[in-house]
Amino acid sequence: MNRVLSLFVLACLVLGLSAPAFAERRVALIIGNGAYKTGPLKNPANDARDMAAALKGVGFEVILRENAGLRAMNEAIDQFWASLKKGGVGLFFFAGHGLQVAGENYLVPVDARVALEKDVQYECVNAGKVLGRMEDAGNGLNIVILDACRNNPFARSFRSDTRGLAKMDAPTGSLVAFATAPGDVAADGAGKNGLYTSHLLRVLRTPGLKIEDVLKQVRIGVAGESAQMGKRQTPWESSSLMGDFYFVGGGQASLSAPQASVSKAADLGAEKARLAGEVERLRREQEEMEQLKAEKQRLEDDRQKLERAKQQGQVSVARPAPQLANVPENPVSGEPSSTSLAGTSWLAQDVVGETVYEFLPTGVLKYSYNGSTFTNGTWRQSGSAVYMEMNNRYAERDAVIRGDSMSGTGHNTVGKTWTWSARRQ
Repeated sequence: MNRVLSLFVLACLVLGLSAPAFAERRVALIIGNGAYKTGPLKNPANDARDMAAALKGVGFEVILRENAGLRAMNEAIDQFWASLKKGGVGLFFFAGHGLQVAGENYLVPVDARVALEKDVQYECVNAGKVLGRMEDAGNGLNIVILDACRNNPFARSFRSDTRGLAKMDAPTGSLVAFATAPGDVAADGAGKNGLYTSHLLRVLRTPGLKIEDVLKQVRIGVAGESAQMGKRQTPWESSSLMGDFYFVGGGQASLSAPQASVSKAADLGAEKARLAGEVERLRREQEEMEQLKAEKQRLEDDRQKLERAKQQGQVSVARPAPQLANVPENPVSGEPSSTSLAGTSWLAQDVVGETVYEFLPTGVLKYSYNGSTFTNGTWRQSGSAVYMEMNNRYAERDAVIRGDSMSGTGHNTVGKTWTWSARRQ
């Protein structure tokens, strides 16, 4: 009953029966690294502090780290991930050195010791890790802003001469913003803040602007100012957002209802698929149980017929076992022939359906069908001929072995006869 109620509530959310506007939770991780021993930067710490203050002003809970080493960065990312799992909008901002190696983007901690290009993956933080953690949190909308395309401070020790950061594709429901286009470098800025961050801080608090419009105005401002400096810096974004986000929404819902509906619809679809799979599994189990019950009932009917026939004196003498020349009582006594069944397993198409026969070296025949296993059988072999008794001699089978296959006939004490075959497993 509780499950049905939960599904009903979820369906109501998908259909938009909940309130159309809501104030979503907002969480940001801000890291500014500038105190590098190699290639120090003067603005990232200022960028981080100013971004933290701006985001707090528009409703974000902020985790701030300045001049963080590798361990501090990883711990902050873990804290950010744990907070995002509670839901809401996630924003990650990094100012500092960033570089690419083999098409992967890395954010450089202040304590990174990079002597070779291969050291980067161990001394730096892969930007994909941050994106992966945000996506794994399942919170619906994530923003990554990287003002980290400065010149590579370790370039002289690298074999490749790639510049800036590589292109990154934003997962569904997320946006990745770069201070400049892939493969280009960004200016640290002549003032208090980096060129990109200074324009972002200026536009971010503008009421009623979608995030795409905020970043467009930032791009126009950065491109114009860098051109006046005789340089070219064009900010770039990759977006897979499904709805609208406003830093300052003027009282409107920052995360649009369509985005929320898509997320909830996906959850409901997954739940429906899981329930359908559960129903199918139960149906198959029920069919198997019915088959087993039918087989047990058939055996019981045959047993009762036999008992009645015994009481009435009408039981015919059971068919004697076939006379197999030189059949040993114990199939493993002496040296077994190349066709010995001892220790082998065979899959048969038999009167009761698919059956697995195991010929134990002790002469016991173990057989399984319809989910049940029995050990009340015996077997004997002579050359390529085999004789089997099952269910305390209620049924008998004989067969001829030909390589990895065997075939023959079966009989039971109530006069039923059939053919069967099997293949070695």
